[in-house]
Amino acid sequence: MGRSILPKAPATFIPVLLLVALLTSPTPSYGQGKLIKVIYGPEFSSMKLALPTGSPVELAGGFKGFLVTPKESGEEVPLLVLLHEHGGRGDTFASISRYVKIKSAYILSIQGRFRAVTPEGEKMDGYSWWELGPDSTEQSQHDSLVRESQALDEAIQQFLHSQPTIDPNKVVLIGFAQGSRMAQELAGRFPSHYAGVVLFGGYGELEADWKSSLSQTGTPPSFFISIGDGDKHTPLELAKQLKSDLESLGADVILTYVNKTHQIIASEFDQMNRWLGKLLGYPLVGTAGISS
Repeated sequence: MGRSILPKAPATFIPVLLLVALLTSPTPSYGQGKLIKVIYGPEFSSMKLALPTGSPVELAGGFKGFLVTPKESGEEVPLLVLLHEHGGRGDTFASISRYVKIKSAYILSIQGRFRAVTPEGEKMDGYSWWELGPDSTEQSQHDSLVRESQALDEAIQQFLHSQPTIDPNKVVLIGFAQGSRMAQELAGRFPSHYAGVVLFGGYGELEADWKSSLSQTGTPPSFFISIGDGDKHTPLELAKQLKSDLESLGADVILTYVNKTHQIIASEFDQMNRWLGKLLGYPLVGTAGISS
């Protein structure tokens, strides 16, 4: 089986009228007869979303981020690192932080360093985690992904050193689509740096060098993988194989299969919040999708 570098987020967006419905309706999408609440999807990257209270930050290596600090903070608090989709932005993806219900967590939404492009090579408004283009090959994409993961991990570690109140043992990666692939790359290459990994709508196969890194780690990161029955980017059988491979290396893995397309919905975020609370030993505040 060949190595999977993407899934790529779709380069086109849904019609304007549907975008308006997504923003204004309390139940903005439908899934096979069941109402679902969409809290993020590729179409959101082109919208002006209400951002949480936070501030832009400059990170090592030229990475840019958007930092949301907790209202109540103490010593040894968690850090949640958000990684956007292909074509997304760090500040826009930070909008999902209002659904995070972990008390006293710092939330850092980081932006990729490359401009996103369409399959034809036209530049998009958003960004990518590795270099893409009409002439790029699977190998060139993979090489770029590896280089960027090393630079990104260094940026995250330097940020941790500058924030003494954050517990370096309670860092969780939360990725969507292409951001999930980057989160998986970080966890596979630097497993001792991350307590947990959340993969929404994207993943790759477990590479041989990851297996070596993960097997040598005393406690591998825990994984929460959530995919949709209508998401063509994430075949269920491959997700099951990834779960099996990770568990064989000693990782604790939760795999959820929900009624959705290529998006993040409130019900799966609710499940993720409960998983985070248990993983980090922190109480939850309110319910996902409901402001507290």
